[in-house]
Amino acid sequence: MIREGRCWKVSNEVPIDGALLELKYVHMRLNDPDEIAKHVLAAIKPEFSKECQPGDILIAGTRFGHGNPHAQAFKGMYALGIGVAAEWMTRGAYRNCVIAGVPFLPECPGITELCSEGDRIRIDYSTGLFENLTTGASASYQPIPAKLREMIQLGGSGKYWTQKLQTGGTDEWKF
Repeated sequence: MIREGRCWKVSNEVPIDGALLELKYVHMRLNDPDEIAKHVLAAIKPEFSKECQPGDILIAGTRFGHGNPHAQAFKGMYALGIGVAAEWMTRGAYRNCVIAGVPFLPECPGITELCSEGDRIRIDYSTGLFENLTTGASASYQPIPAKLREMIQLGGSGKYWTQKLQTGGTDEWKF
Protein backbone atom coordinates (compact mmCIF):
# COMPACT_ATOMS: atom_id res chain seq x y z
CA MET A 1 0.00 0.00 0.00
CA ILE A 2 2.94 2.32 -0.63
CA ARG A 3 3.11 4.50 -3.72
CA GLU A 4 6.18 6.52 -4.65
CA GLY A 5 6.48 8.66 -7.72
CA ARG A 6 5.78 11.98 -9.34
CA CYS A 7 3.30 14.40 -7.82
CA TRP A 8 0.46 15.44 -10.11
CA LYS A 9 -1.65 18.26 -8.67
CA VAL A 10 -5.18 19.35 -9.38
CA SER A 11 -7.09 22.18 -7.74
CA ASN A 12 -10.27 22.32 -5.70
CA GLU A 13 -13.64 21.43 -7.18
CA VAL A 14 -12.48 18.77 -9.67
CA PRO A 15 -15.61 16.95 -10.89
CA ILE A 16 -15.72 13.35 -12.04
CA ASP A 17 -17.51 14.17 -15.28
CA GLY A 18 -15.60 16.52 -17.52
CA ALA A 19 -12.36 16.71 -15.53
CA LEU A 20 -11.43 13.22 -14.34
CA LEU A 21 -12.99 11.75 -17.47
CA GLU A 22 -14.87 13.39 -20.30
CA LEU A 23 -18.56 12.56 -20.10
CA LYS A 24 -18.62 11.21 -23.66
CA TYR A 25 -16.69 8.13 -22.47
CA VAL A 26 -19.30 7.47 -19.81
CA HIS A 27 -22.07 7.78 -22.41
CA MET A 28 -20.14 5.41 -24.70
CA ARG A 29 -20.13 2.97 -21.77
CA LEU A 30 -16.38 2.62 -22.15
CA ASN A 31 -15.45 0.07 -19.52
CA ASP A 32 -12.00 -1.32 -20.46
CA PRO A 33 -9.63 0.08 -17.78
CA ASP A 34 -6.65 0.20 -20.15
CA GLU A 35 -8.65 2.16 -22.73
CA ILE A 36 -10.10 4.48 -20.09
CA ALA A 37 -6.58 5.12 -18.75
CA LYS A 38 -5.72 6.89 -22.01
CA HIS A 39 -8.34 9.56 -21.23
CA VAL A 40 -7.99 10.15 -17.48
CA LEU A 41 -7.61 13.90 -16.74
CA ALA A 42 -7.28 14.66 -20.47
CA ALA A 43 -9.50 17.74 -20.20
CA ILE A 44 -7.31 19.46 -17.61
CA LYS A 45 -3.91 17.75 -18.00
CA PRO A 46 -3.64 16.49 -21.59
CA GLU A 47 -0.17 15.05 -20.96
CA PHE A 48 -1.23 13.04 -17.90
CA SER A 49 -2.01 9.63 -19.40
CA LYS A 50 1.10 9.70 -21.61
CA GLU A 51 3.54 10.80 -18.89
CA CYS A 52 2.03 9.19 -15.81
CA GLN A 53 3.91 6.19 -14.41
CA PRO A 54 2.81 3.47 -11.99
CA GLY A 55 3.45 4.76 -8.47
CA ASP A 56 2.67 8.39 -9.32
CA ILE A 57 0.27 10.17 -6.99
CA LEU A 58 -2.55 12.58 -7.75
CA ILE A 59 -2.81 15.31 -5.10
CA ALA A 60 -6.12 17.18 -5.05
CA GLY A 61 -7.70 20.05 -3.21
CA THR A 62 -11.18 20.08 -1.69
CA ARG A 63 -14.34 18.56 -3.17
CA PHE A 64 -12.33 16.14 -5.29
CA GLY A 65 -14.56 13.94 -7.44
CA HIS A 66 -17.85 15.77 -6.96
CA GLY A 67 -20.83 15.25 -9.25
CA ASN A 68 -22.25 12.02 -10.64
CA PRO A 69 -20.36 9.09 -9.12
CA HIS A 70 -19.43 7.35 -12.38
CA ALA A 71 -16.69 4.80 -11.68
CA GLN A 72 -14.96 4.72 -15.08
CA ALA A 73 -12.33 7.39 -14.30
CA PHE A 74 -11.26 5.47 -11.21
CA LYS A 75 -10.94 2.26 -13.21
CA GLY A 76 -8.59 4.20 -15.49
CA MET A 77 -6.59 5.40 -12.48
CA TYR A 78 -6.29 1.80 -11.32
CA ALA A 79 -4.97 0.78 -14.74
CA LEU A 80 -2.40 3.59 -14.54
CA GLY A 81 -1.23 2.32 -11.13
CA ILE A 82 -1.57 5.64 -9.34
CA GLY A 83 -2.69 6.64 -5.87
CA VAL A 84 -4.74 9.64 -4.74
CA ALA A 85 -4.69 11.98 -1.76
CA ALA A 86 -7.06 14.91 -1.38
CA GLU A 87 -7.61 17.73 1.06
CA TRP A 88 -11.19 16.43 1.04
CA MET A 89 -12.93 14.05 -1.33
CA THR A 90 -16.61 13.44 -1.88
CA ARG A 91 -18.43 10.31 -0.79
CA GLY A 92 -18.84 9.22 -4.44
CA ALA A 93 -15.11 9.53 -5.13
CA TYR A 94 -14.34 7.66 -1.87
CA ARG A 95 -16.65 4.82 -2.89
CA ASN A 96 -15.28 4.72 -6.45
CA CYS A 97 -11.69 4.42 -5.21
CA VAL A 98 -12.69 1.34 -3.20
CA ILE A 99 -14.69 -0.13 -6.09
CA ALA A 100 -11.81 0.36 -8.55
CA GLY A 101 -8.95 -0.56 -6.21
CA VAL A 102 -7.24 2.86 -6.15
CA PRO A 103 -5.29 3.55 -2.94
CA PHE A 104 -6.33 6.87 -1.44
CA LEU A 105 -6.37 9.19 1.53
CA PRO A 106 -9.66 11.13 1.59
CA GLU A 107 -8.97 13.85 4.17
CA CYS A 108 -5.53 15.44 4.10
CA PRO A 109 -5.80 19.06 5.24
CA GLY A 110 -2.85 21.10 3.96
CA ILE A 111 -1.44 18.42 1.64
CA THR A 112 -1.56 20.69 -1.41
CA GLU A 113 0.82 23.08 0.38
CA LEU A 114 3.35 20.31 1.03
CA CYS A 115 4.13 19.50 -2.58
CA SER A 116 4.47 20.94 -6.04
CA GLU A 117 3.72 19.39 -9.39
CA GLY A 118 6.65 17.17 -10.35
CA ASP A 119 7.99 16.63 -6.82
CA ARG A 120 8.91 13.07 -5.92
CA ILE A 121 6.53 11.96 -3.16
CA ARG A 122 5.69 8.81 -1.22
CA ILE A 123 2.52 7.82 0.60
CA ASP A 124 2.07 4.79 2.81
CA TYR A 125 -1.68 4.30 2.49
CA SER A 126 -1.80 1.81 5.36
CA THR A 127 -0.40 4.31 7.88
CA GLY A 128 -1.31 7.65 6.28
CA LEU A 129 2.32 8.85 6.15
CA PHE A 130 2.98 11.42 3.41
CA GLU A 131 6.58 12.27 2.48
CA ASN A 132 7.84 14.78 -0.05
CA LEU A 133 11.18 13.28 -1.05
CA THR A 134 12.11 16.44 -2.99
CA THR A 135 11.66 18.95 -0.15
CA GLY A 136 11.75 16.77 2.97
CA ALA A 137 8.25 17.83 4.08
CA SER A 138 6.08 15.19 5.71
CA ALA A 139 2.73 14.80 7.42
CA SER A 140 0.52 12.06 8.82
CA TYR A 141 -3.11 11.61 7.88
CA GLN A 142 -5.84 9.19 8.92
CA PRO A 143 -5.85 6.09 6.68
CA ILE A 144 -9.09 4.50 5.57
CA PRO A 145 -10.35 1.48 7.58
CA ALA A 146 -8.36 -1.76 7.30
CA LYS A 147 -11.20 -3.69 5.64
CA LEU A 148 -11.38 -1.14 2.82
CA ARG A 149 -7.59 -1.20 2.43
CA GLU A 150 -7.84 -4.99 2.09
CA MET A 151 -10.37 -4.56 -0.72
CA ILE A 152 -8.07 -2.11 -2.48
CA GLN A 153 -5.07 -4.43 -2.14
CA LEU A 154 -7.07 -7.17 -3.87
CA GLY A 155 -7.89 -4.86 -6.78
CA GLY A 156 -11.23 -3.41 -5.69
CA SER A 157 -14.47 -4.45 -4.07
CA GLY A 158 -15.56 -6.72 -6.94
CA LYS A 159 -12.38 -8.81 -6.75
CA TYR A 160 -12.62 -8.86 -2.96
CA TRP A 161 -16.16 -10.25 -2.98
CA THR A 162 -15.37 -12.71 -5.79
CA GLN A 163 -12.54 -14.10 -3.68
CA LYS A 164 -14.82 -14.34 -0.63
CA LEU A 165 -17.45 -16.22 -2.62
CA GLN A 166 -14.91 -18.59 -4.19
CA THR A 167 -13.29 -19.44 -0.87
CA GLY A 168 -16.54 -19.68 1.04
CA GLY A 169 -15.23 -17.08 3.45
CA THR A 170 -17.45 -14.93 5.53
CA ASP A 171 -16.99 -11.32 6.20
CA GLU A 172 -17.65 -9.44 9.38
CA TRP A 173 -17.83 -5.69 9.06
CA LYS A 174 -16.24 -4.26 12.18
CA PHE A 175 -14.91 -0.73 11.88
